Amino acid sequence: MYKKLLACGMALLMCGCSAKAAGNDQVLTVGLSSEMNGTFSPMYYQTTNDSYVVDLVYQGLLKYNKKGELVADLAKSLPEISEDGKTMTFKLKKGIQFSDGSKFTSKDVQTTFTVMADPSYTGRFANNVDFLDGYSEYHDADASSFTGVETPDNYTVVFHLDKPRIDAVSTLGTQKICSSEYLNYKKGKTENIEKKNSKPIGTGAYVLKKFEKTSGASLVSNSKFKAKKGQYQISKIMIKKTDTSTEVKELENGT
Repeated sequence: MYKKLLACGMALLMCGCSAKAAGNDQVLTVGLSSEMNGTFSPMYYQTTNDSYVVDLVYQGLLKYNKKGELVADLAKSLPEISEDGKTMTFKLKKGIQFSDGSKFTSKDVQTTFTVMADPSYTGRFANNVDFLDGYSEYHDADASSFTGVETPDNYTVVFHLDKPRIDAVSTLGTQKICSSEYLNYKKGKTENIEKKNSKPIGTGAYVLKKFEKTSGASLVSNSKFKAKKGQYQISKIMIKKTDTSTEVKELENGT
């Protein structure tokens, strides 16, 4: 039964994707049953379709490997956790750049989580930060800083939890990180950040080159991303809405 389900799943997957070589480029075209909204921010996206672009453009401190295990991504390793389970410390990798050339540091992590704690934040991920120390003081009162996220130096981030939480490592670790410099965040003014949701800047393997609701999203390799040998050999990805009545024909044609 499991093998039958797996075979069916693979068949469905292949009906939505095609790959071809264009010169020296490897191009992957992904067909969707509905349009993307174009909200490509890890703090604001609403749909699964938009999340595909988010996952290609951004990275978290941690990620899941093919075995479903949490492993380091922007962090050097899994976090160090205090005995009481209320303090979590990440050491960050050095030498990483966002696609615009700016350096990745602990300030980017702090800003990403602080935006989600902001009183003017309208996204759906406030529950990713509301269990951190100082959330109420920052979100509901006049605190000028979010004490739940501490940055002792440029490559260390310390999360302070109000109480131990079994999913804290996965919740905090897999949150995709945005560029502090690009966001230019000011407390109470997250509407300025929302205006940038369709123009993502991340540290991930791909950069969004173009997006239109009707034609979809076009992504290319991020020249600032240091891929391991043999990984991310696809240089261009096209994600578009495909008519279900013609998708098999498009797959055969490589479009």
